[in-house]
Amino acid sequence: MPLGVQYIGPRAFAQSSVRLIRLPRSLQKIDESAFEGCAGVEVIAPQDSYAFSWCLEHGIRCYAEGAIAQILFSESELTVKNGGSVSVQLETLPAQVPASRLAWSSSDEVIFTVDQNGVVFGQYPGRAVLTVSAKDGGVSASIPVVVQANYRAVLFSESTFSESYGGIYRYRGHSAQPRRRPPDEGDAGLRHRSRRRQVYIVRF
Repeated sequence: MPLGVQYIGPRAFAQSSVRLIRLPRSLQKIDESAFEGCAGVEVIAPQDSYAFSWCLEHGIRCYAEGAIAQILFSESELTVKNGGSVSVQLETLPAQVPASRLAWSSSDEVIFTVDQNGVVFGQYPGRAVLTVSAKDGGVSASIPVVVQANYRAVLFSESTFSESYGGIYRYRGHSAQPRRRPPDEGDAGLRHRSRRRQVYIVRF
């Protein structure tokens, strides 16, 4: 509402589709039926104002002016590669809320972690939930995060492997599974055929 308004009359917002209303400090009277038919409406007003007190007394959800009133994610689900990272995009009210006013958390830090700037780091394939909340209380929002496995096809000779465990080979600290193995040769035969080259799937 415009600054300077002093009175809100009967059924002023009746059947309105507006869900968030900003009321000025100048308001001195609000009619008892002003918000009739406005289920779910929310109000922003100066905390020490008549409008703020009136809303609290009449059961209307009211946020102090300057407080974070809304947090929305730009996506319905967030996807990140194992070992990768992605910055989370938010829409807030008021706009451009500084990161210092938000708290970020992961429901399972084995799957992903998140720093206090809203950057998500994939740790292990799976699903978990990211939650961001206003440090001054009031609002929060959550979004599912999917961490996808990061596989690469690598071509090299078997002599690059130093040891094997039941068909899983170690290569520079990563585990690799051969796509195929020569019949009847077993792990030892595959490991020592140093001139043969194959494609291995290596998980990073």
